Amino acid sequence: MAKNILNFKEKININNELSVNLYKQMQKHSINEAELARRTHIPQPTLHKILSGKTEDPRFSTLQQLAVFFGLTVDELVSGIQYSGKQKVSSRINSIPIISYRDCLKGLDYIGKLSIKEWKEWLSIENAPSGAFGIGSTACAEPRFPRGTILIVDPNLIPKDGDLVIVQYQDAEEATLRELSIDGPNKLLLPLNPNFCKDVFDKSIMILGVVFEYRFSYVS
Repeated sequence: MAKNILNFKEKININNELSVNLYKQMQKHSINEAELARRTHIPQPTLHKILSGKTEDPRFSTLQQLAVFFGLTVDELVSGIQYSGKQKVSSRINSIPIISYRDCLKGLDYIGKLSIKEWKEWLSIENAPSGAFGIGSTACAEPRFPRGTILIVDPNLIPKDGDLVIVQYQDAEEATLRELSIDGPNKLLLPLNPNFCKDVFDKSIMILGVVFEYRFSYVS
């Protein structure tokens, strides 16, 4: 893998400070362009443009994803200067597993025991709550979420009106995404796709977690 990284050095515009700093981080962590794109969920063409210096003004959200992955602030990634002590605001970088709607039903014990060695899909985020996991959006969530968007779920949050929740219907073989609507004593689960019917939330339905963050993806 390191050989692939070194071969890529010739393609980098050395006058672009961000490109050089990003390349150095890739070399330090022995990760190539394709693997970095996969693990950060940044489209590889976007990442390639940054590395080659062709993107003069990359989106802050993209820089933030890269910075979080390497355990840096955005300023550190752009400038190449790493701060210490009081100069740097401390943050906890965690990797959470990205699981399927079927895996959700296996419970928190199963999710908590997943390791990087045995599970391929992970996402790095700041200050992840205990038990958090990622889950991909589906066609049923379009157009609100492009297909492939990663929803980040906290299984310990108490849901409130308007929250997006991952729910398990009785006898269902996989979980699903719904919006929780609370009006006094009445609770409804609303589909993101208007072609589906809303359901009354009752004791037969279990909320598995609340979506508190998401990472958009515009590629399938």
